[in-house]
Amino acid sequence: MMDFIAGVLFMILGTVFTIWPRTLWWLRRGWLSDREPTRADLLFSRLSGVIVAVMGFALIWQSS
Repeated sequence: MMDFIAGVLFMILGTVFTIWPRTLWWLRRGWLSDREPTRADLLFSRLSGVIVAVMGFALIWQSS
């Protein structure tokens, strides 16, 4: 049951970070600096969101 809950949370976070990559960038670095994210920063954030969402899907699939 815990894998299912963790999987759902990972899928939600991964989806949010994929759709709004500035959110992940701001949580990692943005609140410490006043600069804008580069395209590479946003690409890395979006890619990280996809990876987290896939991990969440794998946890849900494994738990059933």
